[in-house]
Amino acid sequence: MSYRLKHHNVIILFMLMGFFHSALATLPGALPKVLPVEQAFILTLAHEDSRVKADITIAPDCYLYQKSLQINGFNKSGKKIFSVPAAQLPQAKIISDPYFGEQAVYDESITITLPIASRLEKFVHIEYQGCATSGFCYPPVSQWFEIEMRGNKIIDTHLLTQAPFQ
Repeated sequence: MSYRLKHHNVIILFMLMGFFHSALATLPGALPKVLPVEQAFILTLAHEDSRVKADITIAPDCYLYQKSLQINGFNKSGKKIFSVPAAQLPQAKIISDPYFGEQAVYDESITITLPIASRLEKFVHIEYQGCATSGFCYPPVSQWFEIEMRGNKIIDTHLLTQAPFQ
């Protein structure tokens, strides 16, 4: 076979591969759509006087691992003031995870009341990780919030773009 014929065959092969890939992508359910992590799991803090609640909205066809959910409070010098123990987290659903076996997960939105007791708690750090039912797993997420207080009353909560201390 001449070089020209081989080159021509390779071009035809790549064209056919592109055609079949495009055709498969148009089939319903052929290639699962994966949401960005910030749409799969939406974390917000809501406050009312001296109480703070963490709300995690979980998109359909996604789930969050209970064991990955870590919630800690820190004072302004970086000393840990509180941790929310697993026993105080909402009831989770047990699934058979294809990679990790039996796992406790959340596949619906959850709310957790944080033990903010005084103006000493200045920052809240929340970490979590989850997957899509299609098999795609998201990297761990870490978010910091600042709690603004006046006396013993919470005035506001702010999402920080970086950790307040190392």
